Amino acid sequence: MSGKRLGMRVAHELNMKKSILPIFLLAGLLSGHAVAAPYVSVSAGTGVSEDSKLDGAGEPMANAFAFNGAVGYNFGAARIEAASGYQEHGYPRHPEFGNLECLLIMANGYYDFEASRGLRPYIMAGIGSAHVHTEDDFVDDYSFAWQIGTGLGLEVARNITFDVGYCYFRVDHLESRFGGRVEWGAHNILAGIRYEF
Repeated sequence: MSGKRLGMRVAHELNMKKSILPIFLLAGLLSGHAVAAPYVSVSAGTGVSEDSKLDGAGEPMANAFAFNGAVGYNFGAARIEAASGYQEHGYPRHPEFGNLECLLIMANGYYDFEASRGLRPYIMAGIGSAHVHTEDDFVDDYSFAWQIGTGLGLEVARNITFDVGYCYFRVDHLESRFGGRVEWGAHNILAGIRYEF
């Protein structure tokens, strides 16, 4: 990777971090006024893939199963968590390419709104790292990733919340084995359970 290209990647990632940083600052401020309750969560659903792009040229991707797991702390109105997600998408027009596999490691911040007893809409944002690999080894790279989303939590028992949400994530600075720039993102619709200790 050239020094100029590396510099452009670092500058882009810093700009993304600045744009998402306020939600983490908010979570930190709120955490000073509440007792943190640890939690674990799992969710699964559908990943609706955008076209993968190689130097701007798009290639359609199949929709696929998506999975996410997280551990975090609930401060009342705000939550912070470390999460890992996985999804795998095929190339409908070129099955010989195999699948595109994505493993995400993210730090997420949430803000929960009190709508009614036990019902809490939320917004979220996150930053982290993505490892994207294609089975034909055309892409095998790590890159900065970001995501934003919204959803709804329903407390179904004292320590259990059912969650359904939408999340858009994107990875912009991947490189193919031949040096081409690869861009990719997906719209994930997930449902899951959060257990608070």
